[in-house]
Amino acid sequence: MICTASTDYARHYHDYVDCDFCGQATRGRVYPQAPTAVHCGSCGRIIVNYPSGSDTVNPSCKTSSSRMRR
Repeated sequence: MICTASTDYARHYHDYVDCDFCGQATRGRVYPQAPTAVHCGSCGRIIVNYPSGSDTVNPSCKTSSSRMRR
């Protein structure tokens, strides 16, 4: 799945990491419609996919959208 551009997301990583697919630096984006997947901010591909119900994914994506980046 490739996620299209959206303004509502939370950062997953504090520091930049390199995307395994496109090689660009990203801090990962977690969108409310896919809270267990971390997407590359450049190419949109999923770089990490956690199991449903996992506490490992960014907790700000499991709360209200007011904490999401706009």
